[in-house]
Amino acid sequence: MFVTSGLAARRVYLLLLSTLVCLTVPALAFAKTQAIINSNVEVSEELASFVAGKTAWNYHRTTAQATRDVYYNIDGSIAAYVYSYWLDNKQKPLAIPALKVAELKQNKALLATLSPANSTLEEREAALANLRQTENELRHRDEAVTVIVSASLASPPILDRFFGIPHHIYKERLYYHSNGVKTVASDKQVLMVSVNELYFFSLPAQPKTQTAASVVQPLDRGTPLLSVNTGLQADVGALQVQANSQQQHSVAAIQATEIHDHWKMYKQIFDSRAAVK
Repeated sequence: MFVTSGLAARRVYLLLLSTLVCLTVPALAFAKTQAIINSNVEVSEELASFVAGKTAWNYHRTTAQATRDVYYNIDGSIAAYVYSYWLDNKQKPLAIPALKVAELKQNKALLATLSPANSTLEEREAALANLRQTENELRHRDEAVTVIVSASLASPPILDRFFGIPHHIYKERLYYHSNGVKTVASDKQVLMVSVNELYFFSLPAQPKTQTAASVVQPLDRGTPLLSVNTGLQADVGALQVQANSQQQHSVAAIQATEIHDHWKMYKQIFDSRAAVK
């Protein structure tokens, strides 16, 4: 009887030990995997392109890429990857007609001259409607969609998605190219404080590139900035203070080494496809 009880107790002990091992090994493996993931919070251009392509296809059934670009942080690192796609899924070159640029400038100038003192409400509304229509045509509002992908695994993968091409592309024609023709090696880069706050800056000795290696030097206080939204000059020092304040109060900054849950899904699919090749 005592022998039987001892064998039963030993079986219970072995069962508990086996269960503990089964629970501990996966936990250790998970911890090791997390350490590997957390050691690299930068998003490669290949992964960003994959996420943008999946988004464009899932929402708009298109793979025809119109443009691709990058936005930068103040420290010179890449803040986001920017892709646009043709909604009709037909590959074609992107055109920003000089006549359309000139028309938009004329419409803006006309609207600026109208006031309650020299025009009717109907005239002002008609001028505003013409301006909006011209801008929609210039930015291909009904022909393209833009996807902005975070360059950090700590942030949500998709930062923004909107119809039309990226704002900086047609705004650059308005601010820097009076004839609407863009040079091949434009030196205009884009600083991103947020998806709604973008600034042009220049690197005279370094033409714009579109690869993950296109990290630039940190912006100093003497770097001239121009708001993409308004065309007004901005101060780098003030933006630096603003960025530091936002970073100190953000959860992402406190947990900057943690990968965002949505990125885990994309990385799993992307890595599995890469392993098959």
